[in-house]
Amino acid sequence: MKQQLSKKLAAFIISVMMFSVSVFAQWDNITLPPHIFNTNIGGRVGIGTGSTLIPSGILTVKGPGSLPSPAWVPSGIPIFTGYGENVVGNADYILAMASDIVGARPVFMGRRSRGTLSLPTAVIKNDLLSSYLVSGYDGSAFQNPASIDFYADGIPSAGHVPSRISFVTGTNSTDRKERLKIESTGDVTVNNNQLVVKQSGGNIGIGTTAPNNSAIVEMNSTTQGILIPRMNLTQRNLVAGVDGLLIYQTDNGKGFYYFDGTSRTWKSLINSSTNPWNDYAFMIDKKPSSEYGGNPGGIPNWIDRTINSVLSGAGSSVSLYSGTANNTGISLASGTYYIRASAPLYSGSSTGDARTKLVVKDFSTNEILLEGTSEFANHNSFVQIRSFVEGTITIPTPSGASVIKLSQWVTEIANSTNKPTLGVATTIPSVNEVYSQIFIQRIQ
Repeated sequence: MKQQLSKKLAAFIISVMMFSVSVFAQWDNITLPPHIFNTNIGGRVGIGTGSTLIPSGILTVKGPGSLPSPAWVPSGIPIFTGYGENVVGNADYILAMASDIVGARPVFMGRRSRGTLSLPTAVIKNDLLSSYLVSGYDGSAFQNPASIDFYADGIPSAGHVPSRISFVTGTNSTDRKERLKIESTGDVTVNNNQLVVKQSGGNIGIGTTAPNNSAIVEMNSTTQGILIPRMNLTQRNLVAGVDGLLIYQTDNGKGFYYFDGTSRTWKSLINSSTNPWNDYAFMIDKKPSSEYGGNPGGIPNWIDRTINSVLSGAGSSVSLYSGTANNTGISLASGTYYIRASAPLYSGSSTGDARTKLVVKDFSTNEILLEGTSEFANHNSFVQIRSFVEGTITIPTPSGASVIKLSQWVTEIANSTNKPTLGVATTIPSVNEVYSQIFIQRIQ
């Protein structure tokens, strides 16, 4: 009996609901609760619109504020339109949810098919699936300058619809362009293939959509080149080099240099067919028959080192040049050279500080081409110090010369009798004792 009554009651409620729907479908502008207005224009419903604002969508919601002008009216008949004014948050669209389930969250979904609602068919490649479009008022009309668009990115199959995301910007709907594309494969493209990042190998293409798999970066252009960091020699020497680091040096033998992690030195990139690395010379300075040294009492003294012996070398660009007795220079062919030289100095007393500096000069004009740092030895013991000079020079020199020499500034401070000795021993050096050494490598 109870089951029969329940069935009859359910049938009655359904009949009432069906009747109500049929009535609402036939009545226009019926009286509804405050702020809800039904129109006779396609059954549109407005909330907060009153009788003066015709709902522009099937459902139109208006918050506090003035009536929208015709410029706000969208094209077509959107399912939902909302208006807000003045206060931040008055036009927000908020979906809220609370859940202890990891995957539960508010979802904004756009669904697209071909066909009809009753008979949907599969989308095809490049069909737009959904868009998020923004619009701004230019003073007379709204412009649509940017959007995030979602496309079908391939041929769908059961359980799979490849898709891509396109980020579009511009100033209006006519000139806006795709700036960033993320394909279904994971490949990323920037500014119409100006930059491509391949997901499969992580390699990057600039000016090409298909970077070679053997290259982490491939660049392609017939009008532009690559510009790497440029710096002068002083700046280069402050760089904490790592093996393979590449820079372009703008002075003192300008050109490309790479850092050799094994030798911990910068080396020039050269054309090995015209400037082979084996074009070099290693030379030394041996004590001549007469002694020479620095002045006592802090009087500076320049001494040109007698580079008089070639220990090893190859090529024809570097050779000895005998200008005058005991003053042998180094003759260099036109080009750019890397030079590293050192010379010892022995402090001649226990009461003065021995000081020295090593430089490379133009043989004829004495112009300093490369200059080392000033070194000194404290007077509290008889000690040896060694001065260095390193860098690159270009031949001909600024004066047009092609001969250089190694020169050393030496003195001993606050001692009126003793003088520093250009040697390595605590006694007067013997003839042919090595004083200084110089390595010269042609790099360009």
